[in-house]
Amino acid sequence: MHPARAGRVDPHAPSGVPVPPNCVTPGLDPLTMLTDDADIAAWQNEGLPADRMSTENATILTSCQRWPLMVDPQLQGVKWIKAKYGENLRVIRMGPRGYLEAVERALAAGDVVLIENVGETVDPVLGPLLGRETIKKGRYIKIGDKECEYNPSFRLILHTKLANPHYQPELQAQCTLINFTVTRDGLEDQLLAAVVSMERPDLEQLKNDLLSLSFNEVSVDGGRVEEPSFIQPSQELSERAQGIGPQPSTTTTSGPVLPVLPVHSDLTKQQNGFKITLKTLEDNLLSRLSSASGDFLGDTELVENLETTKRTAAEIQEKVLFYLYSDT
Repeated sequence: MHPARAGRVDPHAPSGVPVPPNCVTPGLDPLTMLTDDADIAAWQNEGLPADRMSTENATILTSCQRWPLMVDPQLQGVKWIKAKYGENLRVIRMGPRGYLEAVERALAAGDVVLIENVGETVDPVLGPLLGRETIKKGRYIKIGDKECEYNPSFRLILHTKLANPHYQPELQAQCTLINFTVTRDGLEDQLLAAVVSMERPDLEQLKNDLLSLSFNEVSVDGGRVEEPSFIQPSQELSERAQGIGPQPSTTTTSGPVLPVLPVHSDLTKQQNGFKITLKTLEDNLLSRLSSASGDFLGDTELVENLETTKRTAAEIQEKVLFYLYSDT
């Protein structure tokens, strides 16, 4: 039933019986069903902008069944894709000689392929690939006159720099269109970072001090969680971050006094690291609980992992509060 009709009287119902309200969980967010904070934190550390639209786009791109087609004039989505997949990504452009051979090799090897700068039309030869038209029990895809082996791990990502492309319905049915065009919020965040780096070089020292709060990545050795080693902040740094100690000079070389601006990008990376660590600990603990048998209390290793997780979570909470102080 459409939400606009919730609670209204259905004119077609006998005796004007009220239509029952729409049974939807209040505050339901699709993002919480498709991803979690650890994934979002990892994406942002890889260069994905922190605004909600970018997070939604990344969630769609990693969850969609059809090949994603990114509308990305500012190349922010492409930058994130390249950072996310790194050396496992094969970047190809349509047109140059031999690009089909590169696609065929990646298709057989199960690589991730990014085809850049796609226009409003796509080479018809790639039609069977876009539609995943497999043959011979799903083992091959025909590209042109050649039957190419299909690896299920293969992933294709299309990209266009056109701001307002018009694609044929057939192509739209084969792909998932994702709009990565920069939003106003994203531009504000980028401008803030640029202003801080140019006008407030004195904040670099404070930023580097804050980044010294980093910790080692959580490692799992033989099913046992090794506790991360945290670096405690100095008293002077804590007071500076909370604004109760001696602060760095706010006078720039050009003369005017500027307001203190938070160094969002690097601090956000640190907080994202905290989220990823908590998620790793949580997943490992759940895995141990699901595989445990008999009396839980008799499993010494499981109890030790639980204590380590609790202690690490408490320490991370302290660091998060410290960052909140430093960002005000």
